[in-house]
Amino acid sequence: MPHHRHSMDIMDDDHYVEGANGTIAEQEDEAYYDDRSDADDDLEKGRIRFPQTLYGREHELQTLQHIYDDLVTRNLDSKESGKEEVLPEQSTRSDEVAAAEQSLEPDLESDGSSAYHYSNPYDASRVIFLSGYSGVGKSALVQEFVKRVQQQKRSQSQNRCTTASNSSPSSKHSSKVWHVCGKYTEQSAAISAPFSAIAEVLEKLTLHYLAGNGNKNENDTDNDDPRSKVIGRIRESSLIGPGTRGNRALRVTFPILGSLLGSCDGENEIITGYDDTPTNTSVPSKRRTSSLCISMNAIGECTAEIFSAICHSLEYPLILFFDDLQWADEASISIFSHLLLSKDLGNVVFVCAYRSNEVHDDHSFTSLMEGVVAARSNGHDHGDNDGTMTTVERMDLFSLTPEAIARFIADCVKKEEPEDVADLAEVVYQKTMGNIFFVRLALEELVRKNALFYDVMCFEWRWVVSKVELSDYMSDDVLETVKGKIEHLPGDIRRLLVVMAHLPNALDVSMLNELMSDGEYSFGEVAIR
Repeated sequence: MPHHRHSMDIMDDDHYVEGANGTIAEQEDEAYYDDRSDADDDLEKGRIRFPQTLYGREHELQTLQHIYDDLVTRNLDSKESGKEEVLPEQSTRSDEVAAAEQSLEPDLESDGSSAYHYSNPYDASRVIFLSGYSGVGKSALVQEFVKRVQQQKRSQSQNRCTTASNSSPSSKHSSKVWHVCGKYTEQSAAISAPFSAIAEVLEKLTLHYLAGNGNKNENDTDNDDPRSKVIGRIRESSLIGPGTRGNRALRVTFPILGSLLGSCDGENEIITGYDDTPTNTSVPSKRRTSSLCISMNAIGECTAEIFSAICHSLEYPLILFFDDLQWADEASISIFSHLLLSKDLGNVVFVCAYRSNEVHDDHSFTSLMEGVVAARSNGHDHGDNDGTMTTVERMDLFSLTPEAIARFIADCVKKEEPEDVADLAEVVYQKTMGNIFFVRLALEELVRKNALFYDVMCFEWRWVVSKVELSDYMSDDVLETVKGKIEHLPGDIRRLLVVMAHLPNALDVSMLNELMSDGEYSFGEVAIR
C-alpha cells in the first residue's frame, strides 16, 4: 500500500523523493568516511610496532633513582659540612635533593682538589652490578633510568629558572646529566682488543661532551665550561699533568685523549709492555723514539685520574654504563679494579651489566665483583640502620611476569585490556618464559607466518587459530627464530648485516657506506641510516 504524505509535509521536507516510500535523510560525509579504509598504508598496518614503554620494571627503576638521588644528596651534605658526613633524613629527602641540584657543583680547594668531605671513603661514587640473562632488558632498564633522571633534572631546572628571576650566573648553568655507554663484544674478546669499552667511553666523552663550544652554555665563561675545567684539573695533576709519565702513558693507551692531555714531550714514545720491569731498549727508526714500559697498575691509576678530572668538573653525577662485562679482557678487569675502588674518583655512578649465565665462580669478573663488594661494604653498611643506600648494589634482573607480558602484547596489537589477548599472551609466555627479547621475536614470527595479522576489513589485529596451533607456529629454538627473521629480509639488508657483523660497536655510517658500495651502486648514508 503506498505511503501518502500531506502536501504541507512534502513542501517542508526537502528530502522527499516522488514515487519512493519514506524519506532520505541528509548525510554528513564525515559520518561515513573512515580513513582506516585507505589502502595506501596497508603494508605499514601489517607490521607490528613495539611500544617504547618499559614494562614491569618499576621497582628496579625506583631503586636506581634512589641510588642516584642519594649520591646527589650526600655530595651536597659532604660539601656543606666540610668535616663530617651528614646523613639525610628521609622525611626531608626530596627538599634536600632539590637544594643539592641548585648548588651541587664542587668547589675547588687551593690545591685543586674537590671540596667534598666523606666519612666513608667510597661515598663519593656508586657502583651497581646489574645481572640477567641475555635479552632480559638490562640495557632498556638503564636507558629508561637515564631518561627519567634527565627529565627530573630538566623539570627542576626549569622550575628554578621561573622562580629566580635574578639568578646569579652560576645558577644559570645548563642542567645536563651526562651518561655514556661502553659495550664489550665477543668479537673484541676474541681478537684481544684491550680496553675496548673503556676506550669507547673516553672517545664519546672527548668527542661529544668535551668537544668544546658545542656543549657550552651561553651564560658560561671560558673557565666555566666542563672542557676548561677538565683541562685545568689535568694540568694541576701530579700524576697525569703535562710532561709526566702518566700523561705519556694515557696518550699512547688512549690516543683520543690527546686534545685534553695537551702537548708534552715524548710524543713518539711507544709502550713496549705492561709490566713492572724497567727497560731502556730503544726502537730503531728514522724518527727518534723511545720505549715506555709501564705497569698495569700505573695504567689503572692514570685512567682513574682522568675520569676523576672529568667527573669532578660536572654539576651532576656522571652515569657510566658498561655492558656485557662477561666478555671484558683481563687488562680491562685490571683497570676496573682501580676505577671501582678509587677513593678519589667521585661524582659518578657506575652501572656494570653482565650475563649471569655466562659468569661463573672462576670468572675473572666474579673475582672483581666480590672484591669491590667486600671493600665497599666493609664497615660502611648503613643500609640496615638508617635507611640510606650503600655505595655498592647488586641487582638481579629476572624475566617479566605473565601480567607484564600480557600488557605488552595488548599494547602491541592495540587492545584496551590485557584480558583481550589472554590466549595469545599465555602461549607466548609459555614459549618465551617472559624474556622480552624472545617475546618480540615470537610476535614477529607469528606475523611472518600469518598466524597473527592485521585485518584491513575489521581494522584490528586478529588471530584465528587455537592456542595449540599458535604454539606450533613458534619455534622452540631462538637461533632458528632469528635465522628465519633474517631469511625474510631483503638481500641488501642481509648484506648490510654481514658487513656490520665484522665491525665494532661504534659504527661510522660513512665508513659503512664505503664498505657497502661497489663500483655499480652506492647505498648512500640516508639509505643506510
